[in-house]
Amino acid sequence: MGNFIPAPMAVCATATNGNLFCLYLSYVSSQNILPGFILAKSKDGGATFNYRGAFYNTSNQSTKDTSAKLGYHIFINPNDTNHIAFIAAGNPVNDYDIFLVESKDGGNNWASPLRINDDVLNNGKMQELVWADFDSKGNIGIAWRDHRNGAGTGYATASEIWGAVKWKDSTSTSPNFR
Repeated sequence: MGNFIPAPMAVCATATNGNLFCLYLSYVSSQNILPGFILAKSKDGGATFNYRGAFYNTSNQSTKDTSAKLGYHIFINPNDTNHIAFIAAGNPVNDYDIFLVESKDGGNNWASPLRINDDVLNNGKMQELVWADFDSKGNIGIAWRDHRNGAGTGYATASEIWGAVKWKDSTSTSPNFR
C-alpha cells in the first residue's frame, strides 16, 4: 500500500442499506508486524462491530514533508453497498502520490492500490490534500492539490488542483487534468 502516515483518526461512511464502515490506522505488532488500516463494520447502527485488517503498509519510509496534508477518506458507491473505496496520499517510493484502494465485497477483500496521479514517478513532486466520491452512476471523481508544476520540491512550492475520473467499469483512471 505504500507508506501512509496521516493522523490516526477513524474515517467512517454509511451505506444506503444502513451498514456503517469505519477505517482506522492501527499498529499492534501482535495483529501484524506492519502498521495498517483496520475496517470496523456494523450492520446494527454501531451497536456492534466486526473488525478485520483491510490493508497494511509495505514500506518503512518516514514522513518526507511534515506540512503535507495527508488526510484520507472512505466512501461507498450509492448503487452498490458492497463497493467501498479508500483514497489517500502515500509515499511508497520517494514523494507523496495519490492512491485509491477498492473493495467490491463489503470490505472483505481489497484490490491492490491504484496510483492516481500520472506525473513521473519518484520525481520529488508531491500530491496531497485529496478529495473523492462516487457519482450517481458509480464513477469515482478524484481531486487533489498537485505540486508537479512548482519550482523545486516540497509543500512550499506552487500548487494547482488536478483531477481524474475512474469510470465504474474501468481498472484505471482518465488522464489527469487541471
